[in-house]
Amino acid sequence: MSPRSGTQGTGTAGRLRRDRILDRRRRVESLALERVSVRELARRLGVPATTVQRDLVAVRDDWRTAALESRGERVARELAALDADERTLRGGMNRARRLARTADPGEARAALETSARLYDRVLRIMERRAALLGLDAPARAEVSCETRVEVSPIVLAARRDPRIRALLDDVAAAMYAPPPEPAEGLEVVVPVQPEASR
Repeated sequence: MSPRSGTQGTGTAGRLRRDRILDRRRRVESLALERVSVRELARRLGVPATTVQRDLVAVRDDWRTAALESRGERVARELAALDADERTLRGGMNRARRLARTADPGEARAALETSARLYDRVLRIMERRAALLGLDAPARAEVSCETRVEVSPIVLAARRDPRIRALLDDVAAAMYAPPPEPAEGLEVVVPVQPEASR
């Protein structure tokens, strides 16, 4: 969330003012998500309604900007944050390992346990990175099925006769038609063919 131009000052006073504005806008955002009215927001925050309206405009602009941001930009930003976190954790792991080499046995054990906890966090970061990059996506298997029907020349010749063509169309329709629904109260029994012995 960023304050609008004109709200930034220089020095400590400007930073304090900017921090107050950002804090108020975060509260406005939180309460706006709860569907609190502008009048009620102004009352709760102790500021004029026009200030709340300006804050809402800024909050909505931030939402709009975030919504328009491309997925690639969000992933890149997330990956950069993960990289920074991983660097920090790996630095802590290295310090803990160095301490374990030079410390007495009790401190060494505590340092190694700290290093192991940090490594677990590094692994979670690596898993998150893999998920963002799609490296842990399930393998996709494409399955295709092709049915070939060989038609004899006699059938092809017979299809020229309209009576035979109609008969063949009826047979084909019967072969590919879904089975009829059984009448209510009737049980459908499907015969099972025994497997051929080997």
